[in-house]
Amino acid sequence: MKKLLYIFLFLILIFTKSIAQDIHFSQFNNTPLLINPSLSGEAGGNRFILNYRNQWRSITKNSYKTTAFSYDSYFSKDKFSMGVMVFKDKAGDGDLSLSQINLSGASKVKINENNYLKLGIQAGFSQRKIDMSNLTWNSQAYDGRINPNLASGEINSNINASYFDISTGLLWTSQMSEYSKVNIGFSAYHVNRPSYDFLSKNSNVNIRWNGHIDVEIAKSNSNIIYYPSVLYMQQGKGKEINIGGIIKYDLGLDSKYTGKLISSSLYFGAFYRYNDAIIAYTRLNYRKQFDICITYDINLSSLYHSTHAKGGMELSLIYNLNKKKSIRKY
Repeated sequence: MKKLLYIFLFLILIFTKSIAQDIHFSQFNNTPLLINPSLSGEAGGNRFILNYRNQWRSITKNSYKTTAFSYDSYFSKDKFSMGVMVFKDKAGDGDLSLSQINLSGASKVKINENNYLKLGIQAGFSQRKIDMSNLTWNSQAYDGRINPNLASGEINSNINASYFDISTGLLWTSQMSEYSKVNIGFSAYHVNRPSYDFLSKNSNVNIRWNGHIDVEIAKSNSNIIYYPSVLYMQQGKGKEINIGGIIKYDLGLDSKYTGKLISSSLYFGAFYRYNDAIIAYTRLNYRKQFDICITYDINLSSLYHSTHAKGGMELSLIYNLNKKKSIRKY
């Protein structure tokens, strides 16, 4: 147990010494294909996830809304996994949006009885779009007000750009003991640096580098499991660090003999997104198959005085089909 905690704390120190342009969710543990292609299939069954995020409603009527759906699973005796994810992000008066579909695949290599590596790759197609007709300009000012019926002299149409995308990732999983394990992963998104022509300017998408650590700590005959984790992301000049943890409380003990006693669970936790927000986390799992997870961002950034700490709400619905049993034994 001490060895596991030392590894976790050491890697946190590495990441925090490093103080995004892509979309992101506060529930990063519920958007695995946005963090690392190698995380596909790690739920141990057929997993379906629906995510919804609504941010900055306290300061604009056209808040930032992001919706995503993903599916991932193992096949070929757990040696390979795959996943698909689609999402759409829309924000602002100009309905600036990003739509994307990603296909992921990963291959597992067993090192020994307690350790394995996975290499994943992801291919995607993206479209960025903005509706200029919804924007107003200084040239439309008349008598101290903006008159949207006046000619703006600007481009007044839908502008969009499309591109293909390639990403990759590596995951190491180690079963430290019968009741504890650790996942350490690194990934790079947009490794092909796709270019797109937006507003007559050629632009390239910056590579997004991710590093993440997830630990599971349980005890024999205990209803409680601890999940500390850290996520570091960097894209161009933008950096993001999330540190925190979740406590899972099983409402009963499972039966390894009949399989008929399958407990439901409650999760509580919090994460700190460096220099930005505290994320309050709660989740309900029904018999290891259906989850509903709700988080809320308490804003601590320079926008605090405008938002009054109101960041954004996020909701995830998760359905696991044929999920594998927990690592714990009774």
